[in-house]
Amino acid sequence: MGQQQLLLIVLTTIIVGIATVVAINIYNNAVKEAHQDEIIQQMYRLVGDASAYKIRPAALGGGSGSFLGFEPAGTESFRDHIGNQEDSPNTGGKVTIGDVNYFIEIWPEGGYPQRIKITASSLKYGEGNHWRNAVNARVIAYFDKDGKLINDSNRQGIMIEGDW
Repeated sequence: MGQQQLLLIVLTTIIVGIATVVAINIYNNAVKEAHQDEIIQQMYRLVGDASAYKIRPAALGGGSGSFLGFEPAGTESFRDHIGNQEDSPNTGGKVTIGDVNYFIEIWPEGGYPQRIKITASSLKYGEGNHWRNAVNARVIAYFDKDGKLINDSNRQGIMIEGDW
């Protein structure tokens, strides 16, 4: 085999290797984005369920105009993610759906406008707890009393944090 042929084989091998690495990186990024999109869609489903609960009369198992008391099926009582746990009128819970823990916190009317905060923490890309640190891949969103995403100077819509 001539030197030209050997050089072509080496160059082809290098190019194929680089293309494979690039393709794997693109695939991994697409998988992470799909997981984030799935989490966001589930957050909207949870808020939709909470809104349905809110408008249902108490006699039919609803909130009669309040999100307070809303718990999706499978919710564990969990208040560790709520600040000032002893004094807080907020309610909350944790529900695991697939490979994601959803921490739901509901503010009643009062010092704050009624709203819902959902912190979704991936078990696939992190430890799945509510803490803000480098080992948690989290998606956080705040929704107002009408179930609409809050997007103002304090709450920038859907916030993606952590090491994805």
